[in-house]
Amino acid sequence: MFQKAFLRINRAKRFRSGMIALCAIGAIVLAAVGPLPLLANPGTVTVRVNPATRAAPVNGTFTVDIVADVGAEMNPSGLGAYQFDLVYDPNYLEVISVSDAGGLGSTNRTVAALGPDISNPGGQTTFAAYSHPPLDVSGPGATVVLARVTLWAKRSTSVTTLSLQNALLTDTQANAWAGAQLNIQPGTIPLPMVVSADYDNDGKTDIAIFRPSTGVWYIRRSTDGSMFAMPWGGSTDVLVPGDYDGDGKTDIAIFRPSTGVWYIRRSTDDSMFAMPWGGSTDVLVPGDYDGDGKTDIAIFRPSTGVWYIRRSTDGSMFAMPWGGSTDVTLWK
Repeated sequence: MFQKAFLRINRAKRFRSGMIALCAIGAIVLAAVGPLPLLANPGTVTVRVNPATRAAPVNGTFTVDIVADVGAEMNPSGLGAYQFDLVYDPNYLEVISVSDAGGLGSTNRTVAALGPDISNPGGQTTFAAYSHPPLDVSGPGATVVLARVTLWAKRSTSVTTLSLQNALLTDTQANAWAGAQLNIQPGTIPLPMVVSADYDNDGKTDIAIFRPSTGVWYIRRSTDGSMFAMPWGGSTDVLVPGDYDGDGKTDIAIFRPSTGVWYIRRSTDDSMFAMPWGGSTDVLVPGDYDGDGKTDIAIFRPSTGVWYIRRSTDGSMFAMPWGGSTDVTLWK
């Protein structure tokens, strides 16, 4: 029943945007039983991001699971299929891959996946899976790990959200549980604003924090233990500290996605340097690309796979195609 319905959908190639899984699972129900039946006693199935909160490494990858806590209403036939949209802020996160985590097939039913349909520019990824005969084998119940999602943390921010939308579960008899009858729980992902660096040029890393609520940097100098506080930036800015003037001290610096401007406070004379370079969807990759001891302003543009570097030696621009939209930049 499930297999034939999904095969028809596969042949029709209706795999687009957030409708992949919704169309697929909806077709199962309509083909199998006509009008969509709903389970009795709603409110006992929770679909959630696990862990609900976790810190992720900036410019690194991490994984989360999509989990269903299935109540007794799914018994005795158990869970037969699922679909969901994962929605996220593309300024901070990108999905690299999604796969079935094995929970749906834990009772030895055969599992087939639909997708993923990853749309990182729009901040949405759709995924679905269904199980099929043997018919006399029930699907899983209780806590079921549905899918594993691998993401890339592009930039730092105090917190960003993984939101589950358009979730749909069916049992092995194509009885569906959807919409308000599901308890959907998002996940929160703090992306640490790491700003520790050598701000006083003594060869030691200084303890430092940035407080998004006030836009203030707090630095504890390792030379004498004194505290230095500087308001520089806001809660939506991206932190890009580096030695932009080549004096051996890390300069306080931010990138403002709303305007595409870098704001750098030079440690040599406390002057401010502002430079428009990049946009809100670009990946920031500052570093010393010309070997003059100064950090160069630089971006990677996933939509084109091009790196754009502003050389500090003469202010010229260097552009290099290297990579694609799903690649992860490596820089220090």
